[in-house]
Amino acid sequence: MSSNLELYYSIGQKNLKVVKEDGKSLVKALLNVKITNKDTEALLVNKMYQVASEVAGVDSLRNEENLIGVLSYLLPLGNYYVELK
Repeated sequence: MSSNLELYYSIGQKNLKVVKEDGKSLVKALLNVKITNKDTEALLVNKMYQVASEVAGVDSLRNEENLIGVLSYLLPLGNYYVELK
């Protein structure tokens, strides 16, 4: 049997640097996800994600918008440690 684990994240865009890429203004963040089985200490997920969102420019970051998303994993039933950096 397995279970679906979903991790939701919300990162304040005003804390991120605006970069130009292909003529677009973007904010980007790196998320490092580690999921370890609590009983066996087996590392099941060790992945780095780069998430991005297009913004109008630096001035648009003065509001309280967030870079949001969800990561989903299909895991065997069990007890896990989840580390998100």
